[in-house]
Amino acid sequence: MWLGNAKDLIDSKIVTSISEAVCTRDDIMVYLIKKGLPPNTAFKIMELVRKGKALKDPEKWAEYEAMMREHDVPEWYIDSCRKIKYMFPKAHAAAYVMMAFRIAWFKVHIPKAYYAAYFSIRAKAFDAEFMIFGKEKVKEKMKEIDMMGNQAAPKDKDMYDDLEIVLEMYERNIKFLLLIYINLMPLDF
Repeated sequence: MWLGNAKDLIDSKIVTSISEAVCTRDDIMVYLIKKGLPPNTAFKIMELVRKGKALKDPEKWAEYEAMMREHDVPEWYIDSCRKIKYMFPKAHAAAYVMMAFRIAWFKVHIPKAYYAAYFSIRAKAFDAEFMIFGKEKVKEKMKEIDMMGNQAAPKDKDMYDDLEIVLEMYERNIKFLLLIYINLMPLDF
């Protein structure tokens, strides 16, 4: 939806702002109604586009393209809709943005809580052997994985992602506290 679509339209100045581009499924229906298409038709077009079925049902899409052209919908808009594989509703997109702000707030203001939550919940390949002994050990392992190139296994790629977060944490002068506690779960931070 962004790369190869809205981004290109903005970069080439066909669209002057993100608010003109097709960003959510709601945008399609509202825009088409403003262009004069009947609400029921605008809804059907939106449904076809949001599910990525414009290319899967060429006859129906051709019919909708003709209707949009009759209502002076620009070619770039029609083409943009054709390229879409899936679209969130606006409320879903807004919820993701709100969650991103919450996560960012914790990362900035309570970083220890952020990293503890990240490594407890999101880390896919945490390995204390490479991660709890400082920046240099982390950088060594990252370089080792880099050297594997395309031969790196999915687990190595996951570990690399986790190592990036560990390195960021060390750069912020936050370290792992070495504890030995019998009842501690292996991935609780």
